[in-house]
Amino acid sequence: MNICENCNRPLDNDYYPTITEKNIIRFILNYQENNRKTPSFREILSNVGLKSTASIHKYLHKLQNKGFVSLETAEHRSITILKRVD
Repeated sequence: MNICENCNRPLDNDYYPTITEKNIIRFILNYQENNRKTPSFREILSNVGLKSTASIHKYLHKLQNKGFVSLETAEHRSITILKRVD
């Protein structure tokens, strides 16, 4: 069982990103470093191997709920990575 370092409570498995979520975070970070802007949903889609922009939207909202990203809904290309993955 995994324990939170701050509150010493058991961590839910939803706290950890899945392999696909890690790939999305890594791609966004690499893209931002190389292009100095955030990738579009279609650019993420083509590089992560998913089949629809709706699935990217779903994964990003899951990551937002887990505290890994911040999304500004009114802004274009506005994904901010809050936590890095290993």
